[in-house]
Amino acid sequence: MILPTDFAYYEIFRATTPTGPFTLIGTSTSGSFTDLTAVLGTVYYYRVVTVDIYGNRSVPSSTINIAFNNEAISGSITDFAYYEIYRSIQADGVFSLIGTSITEDFVDSTAVLGNTYCYKVVTVDIYGNRSEPSTVTCVFFSIQGPTPDGGQQTIVNPTAILSRDNVVCVYREGDADSLSSALRYKEIHGLEDNQLIAIPCSNREVLSDYIEFQEEVEDPIRSAITSYPVSNRSVYAIILMPYVPGGFRDGSDVISSTSRLSRLFYPFEKNAVNPIYNRQVFKRFDGFDALQALICTRIDGPNIVTTPWFDNIEIAKGRSQVGGKFYFDPYSAYSFAGASDYSLDLLNFRDSYLERLGLATEITSQSSPSRDPFFSQVEGDSFFWGWGADRGSLNYFQTTAETRAFFYNADFDGGFSIRDLDARSWPLLAIRQGYVAAAGSMSGTNAYAFLRPVPFMDALFRGATMGEAMFFSQPLINSPIACFGDPLASFAFPVPFTENTLLSPSKTWDNMENCLAEAVACIYRKTKVLDKLRTYIASGSDEFIQEELIYPFDQLSAEFDDLSWKNDFVQLTGKLVNFVVDRNATTYDFAYPNLNQYLTHTETKVSSIVLETLQNQSLIDSIVPANIEVIGSWNFETTLEHYPGDFRFYHFELQIAREYDDFDRGNVLISKDTLTDSTNWYFEDYNGDFQPFSGNGITSNYEDKKIKYINQSSELLVRGEFYWFRVRQKDELQEFGWRYSREIVYL
Repeated sequence: MILPTDFAYYEIFRATTPTGPFTLIGTSTSGSFTDLTAVLGTVYYYRVVTVDIYGNRSVPSSTINIAFNNEAISGSITDFAYYEIYRSIQADGVFSLIGTSITEDFVDSTAVLGNTYCYKVVTVDIYGNRSEPSTVTCVFFSIQGPTPDGGQQTIVNPTAILSRDNVVCVYREGDADSLSSALRYKEIHGLEDNQLIAIPCSNREVLSDYIEFQEEVEDPIRSAITSYPVSNRSVYAIILMPYVPGGFRDGSDVISSTSRLSRLFYPFEKNAVNPIYNRQVFKRFDGFDALQALICTRIDGPNIVTTPWFDNIEIAKGRSQVGGKFYFDPYSAYSFAGASDYSLDLLNFRDSYLERLGLATEITSQSSPSRDPFFSQVEGDSFFWGWGADRGSLNYFQTTAETRAFFYNADFDGGFSIRDLDARSWPLLAIRQGYVAAAGSMSGTNAYAFLRPVPFMDALFRGATMGEAMFFSQPLINSPIACFGDPLASFAFPVPFTENTLLSPSKTWDNMENCLAEAVACIYRKTKVLDKLRTYIASGSDEFIQEELIYPFDQLSAEFDDLSWKNDFVQLTGKLVNFVVDRNATTYDFAYPNLNQYLTHTETKVSSIVLETLQNQSLIDSIVPANIEVIGSWNFETTLEHYPGDFRFYHFELQIAREYDDFDRGNVLISKDTLTDSTNWYFEDYNGDFQPFSGNGITSNYEDKKIKYINQSSELLVRGEFYWFRVRQKDELQEFGWRYSREIVYL
């Protein structure tokens, strides 16, 4: 967590109800605080305020509650010995023992403010019996530095996802058309009266500067959200009605209202990185997200624009299904900053995602880099995504019987005005011709703020709303990007989304082969251990022990000798090999590939221990050495953690030892750190493919994605042996705790 440079201390407040009253119970200058007066069995609610050296105080953090329950074993506590405290970063995640306590107090000295932790407690008696774990309690600490004005809202249920209950509709006070639009939106979605907010602003579409925007728009909306009756509601999304200002000037830029208001409770920082942009593990927008940013869109323009717009929103809400064409233009002749990277993003979407949607497509082709291809018109369309031509006409849009869902043409002034009927900019034209939503820039000179198609369409495809899709696909906030339309709109595609839609057969086979190799290695290890034990007994001097144990060990050794365990797996391994041939009979240029051809084509390796179970030397000899893992090879996988907050770059440190205690003794066999060397480190992209780790680290939007290290040739371990691995994540500000695991080397 980044503390303000003038940070002095934290004030910790406590109450026994969510709404207070809250009483100051102490202060702290560090990231931890022990409540010494807490009583076991009582639920407490806490808030934290940051104080700077001048005495300025931040708004209170979000309220968190903690319940400590003492669950005795078999109804008795007379034989109580101690408590075991377990922690995880998710309620349904893997819990690790972090300590014990013989009292009802425990200090988590490794907890970091700004993080989410989940805890459960097990009671242990003097005989070693353990109780069932206590109810899981998750704690989210959200600490903010001093802010200039206003206060942060309270999120009642941070795990709840965006719904109509989390939307407020902002209209211009005293403006009959603006009020009428707000009432129409309320009618469509069944909003309550207190979800409509009137602000006394001017009707200018673009204000002169940020100060004017604060006074007319930002401060009144913040005040309304944090005041009764709206304060009783968790607000995730704001929709601006006609004649509420659409943006403000900041030097040569025009910052859109929808982008600025997404960070309503944070100081203005132009073109800041969106902390929840393009999350590689998809998650719906929830209360934790709303503490970082809000979704914001506009419905604006004269009645001739808004009246049919609302009608189309209502029709789309009732119809839901989209089945029209997807018009996609990934090419342009632009050469401004970021243009080449944006073109690559579009081509990646075309090649790896577009066909998953099940929509008919129209895609431009480029005959020359200096030529900018564009569609002459669209017809039967539901989606449009392109860039290039920055002006059009109403005649561009031909007839369609399908819902027109979203139109986006990346340019630099398409979103400047949605009110000027003479403008030929794409968002206004698209809305006038039936599109439910659109987006455009109010100014700009580079492509860095442009919406990205993969996170946008992936969100819609997975069932998220239009507002979520637009926000997840914005790389920058406090930017010129303006979003228009209904944030609650959602659509069903011809091909329903399932996780299997994204599953690659080659990855499936690789996963199956790895699981099989690990299972075989465990039996292989058992064989070696039994053999060592039998040798130890046979070489001993105690004849009585030899007489008692040698026969049972002979039986076990016979059951787990090399031939026996290989026979146990030969049929399963054979089916796995045949699966490659049968599944890919006509997939490649050559029919019915053998195992070696498959491994070469997919750049996959097979473990030698799996091949040994086949007991087919001719098959083994047919596989080139480059397609077989070297004995003693290994790889290690972990996941990237990220707690709500800033966009960050993370690094990883990995250590390997024979025994758990060897870490403390300094007996570490292998130590790797991406800060000093990222060779052989990889991260999982949204397709599930592993890409080389950058020397700059991995960004926080890859939260919950896998991070992998593959051994180098000098780092071979012993096959069939267990090793302790520990990994920790770190950035420029902090180091996370070590995560431990015991793994068998199976390659």
